[in-house]
Amino acid sequence: MQQPVSANSLFSFSPGRYVPAITAFGLLCLCFSPLLVNFIWGNHDWLPLIHGTPLLSGLIEGRFSQYILLNLLLDGKILPVLNILLGFIFYTAALFLLYRRFFAFSVRPAIAALFLSAAAGLPFAAELLYFHFITFSLLSWPLIIALSLLCCQKASSSHPVIFTLCGTLLLLFALGGYPASVNLFVISAACFTILSLTAQPASGRTIIRQTLPFAVCLLLSMAGLKLAFSFLQEHHYMMQLYNSQASTVPELTVKLPKILKSAFEDFFQPRPFLSPFFKMLISSITLTASATFCFFAFAKSAPSADAPDYSLLCIWKKVLALLLIASLPLCLKFSAWLAKSAPDAPFAMEDPAAYMARTDFYGYPVLTLFCLFYLHRFGSQVLKNFAYLSAVLLLIISINLNLNFAKTHFFGFSAENKLLERLTARIQSHQDFSRTSQYTVIQAGEIPLRSRYYLPSANEKYGYYMLQAPYTRYWIAFEYYNFYAPYDYVREGTAIRPEEITPQMADFLTKRVKTWPSADSVYVDKNYAVIALTQRGKELLTRQFELLSRQLPVSASPDANRKFSSQSSEPQIPSQTPRHNPEAPRQTVNGNMP
Repeated sequence: MQQPVSANSLFSFSPGRYVPAITAFGLLCLCFSPLLVNFIWGNHDWLPLIHGTPLLSGLIEGRFSQYILLNLLLDGKILPVLNILLGFIFYTAALFLLYRRFFAFSVRPAIAALFLSAAAGLPFAAELLYFHFITFSLLSWPLIIALSLLCCQKASSSHPVIFTLCGTLLLLFALGGYPASVNLFVISAACFTILSLTAQPASGRTIIRQTLPFAVCLLLSMAGLKLAFSFLQEHHYMMQLYNSQASTVPELTVKLPKILKSAFEDFFQPRPFLSPFFKMLISSITLTASATFCFFAFAKSAPSADAPDYSLLCIWKKVLALLLIASLPLCLKFSAWLAKSAPDAPFAMEDPAAYMARTDFYGYPVLTLFCLFYLHRFGSQVLKNFAYLSAVLLLIISINLNLNFAKTHFFGFSAENKLLERLTARIQSHQDFSRTSQYTVIQAGEIPLRSRYYLPSANEKYGYYMLQAPYTRYWIAFEYYNFYAPYDYVREGTAIRPEEITPQMADFLTKRVKTWPSADSVYVDKNYAVIALTQRGKELLTRQFELLSRQLPVSASPDANRKFSSQSSEPQIPSQTPRHNPEAPRQTVNGNMP
């Protein structure tokens, strides 16, 4: 049997040992090269691009560690190339540590490079590249969690209290930046336990000693996260959001069948840039590795020279291993299972599985990595060949899907910025526009354009951040209308004050308003610039204006969450909205998106 990799050999200088990591990093750079060369950002990045991300700006969502690494390494700035590049380095290093040190797989560098590149290049990373202000931190948490896993692994053999506490602090640090990253810890620990049960038949006491630090670390870090949320909410630093409360034990029991159903369906459900063939390939790798173990676990002799004799395993170990394999789908959706309520993003209200898409980055790559190495280590020659072929196909497909995502991302961003230029030109060329005035821009509707450059496959679902989210949001119009202007002419807020309604505005909104690009789609006076961008937005705008004109406390903006009192002297929208909450609900009076 192959010997585990020692810590000393891992960190000793040997260029050939790091070829797999370098290869995987190079593949990531190739897949997303259009995004490295062209600076592209999401709809919450306009202000952070200029002002950076303050260290404590994530507290409003409870993400107290979200910007620590970014401020430590890049002074909180969003920089072209460097943010994504550093994130890829951290992510690749995490996968390398997991395969080389945590799972202790020892294979030839060429095979390791193939498997590591196949796992690192999976298109799940594309889901994280939309919001530039959190891209680096989201890509960095796998490395922090990998270090936490190594501490827990070390705790079983040396200084258990010290290493368990170190692992807990590292995991809490990652969860404080993005709670859903717990999926990576859980699925890695489950795979490690499976490996411990199968690679070397051990006593029950040994297995408990090996796995107990992981359970203690997880429980302590989750308790610490809950305490941190309670403290932040008590002192009014944090809003009540979807990631702030955990389900009770009875609620977890009730939710379990639905979560398992969603997890199993997700193995085969195509999404934008995750084609049916890609999903089938991922599923076949996972199912083959699981079926291989299930078959060998009850075999009467060792399946290959490198595999242990499974007949030596007693029945309780076999049952435990099978339960662990059956729990892997739940581990992939662990954060969604723990969450008390459905995500508050409007695209996920009807189907919570839509939210899970973003968390797949913290599950599928590690699971795929483990399955490929598992098949190579314990499988017959046929299964080894299957692993090689699957990894090659994954590489080819992932490169294609990732480059397609990068192309669509670039074209959509360019098109929406050109539309923004046209809207700005129409406002500033209006006869009533004055460069000395400060305007409230009321943009009724949005036009996401990425989907125009993408050919979907059959039965696709979800993909909000990968395809559907626009690069501008009507409720923060001041950010992007001021971004390219030589001076700030748009003030913060999206509300029309009843006392500022003029006869000309009333006539425009009740009789003349048409949708873009009609000449009557834009209205400008000394206080407001109103744009009817879409038919749906126009209908909502006129309907709410009728209420507003009767001086009811309803905003004329297509966003019912931003109501203001007619007695207020200033619009109240910004103070009610978390600055860095891309998933906060944005609903209209009738509960629909414009």
